[in-house]
Amino acid sequence: MNDKLAKKKIEEHTNLKFFLIIFLSLLVILGVAWYVNRYSERSSAIAPNYGRSCYFRPTGNTECNANKAFCTEYIVTGPKPGRNCSYIGLKFWSCSNPNDEKCLLPKPTKDKDKPPTAAPPPTGDNYAPKGYIDGTSGSNCSVSGWACDLDSPKTALKVYFSSERRSLGSVVANQSRPDVASDCGGYPGHGYYYQFNRTEAGILFSGEDDWPIDADAQNVNSKGRPAGGTNDLKNSSKFTINCG
Repeated sequence: MNDKLAKKKIEEHTNLKFFLIIFLSLLVILGVAWYVNRYSERSSAIAPNYGRSCYFRPTGNTECNANKAFCTEYIVTGPKPGRNCSYIGLKFWSCSNPNDEKCLLPKPTKDKDKPPTAAPPPTGDNYAPKGYIDGTSGSNCSVSGWACDLDSPKTALKVYFSSERRSLGSVVANQSRPDVASDCGGYPGHGYYYQFNRTEAGILFSGEDDWPIDADAQNVNSKGRPAGGTNDLKNSSKFTINCG
């Protein structure tokens, strides 16, 4: 009788231990699933929320997802002035609507229907240089403004000046301009100030005419190296100068 009771207790203990292991395993699986789901929700929620306080730039990685949406990878680079950004270094993907043209295979066409292929202009990786001439001064014979290239937001660009295709000199845009940081990936060091001299810009000192000033910024790639070519700053030729 005692043997039967002991055997029954052992069986009950074994069954209880088995069910306890199953229960704990289920808890672990549910916990892992909950964590993965929460992390996914947090990652997808970052994109619409961090833009209020953080700067970001594309990493250069792109892909087409299962829905044939074109996706671009971005990285958070730093906080906006006066804001706290807790996502610095975080990478995320932003995708277009499904069935994007970039992800759809083109329909086969006959050779005669194919448009001629033109060589693409040198534009670094993704962006062309941008910036402005903010103003000129005849009394100082100078020009000022800003320029940057989002392919390499940290790189100070070289800016070339001319008037009616006559070279007037160049300068590196590396002065602090906090007001343009939001246009340059969060980096403020993209301002320039250049004072023309008689050796390079003698025509400006003739005193005869007001000369239009053109500014072109050097194009760079994602490594900050020259990528070939330059780009007109948006309001080139709208400012004139007479240093005579």
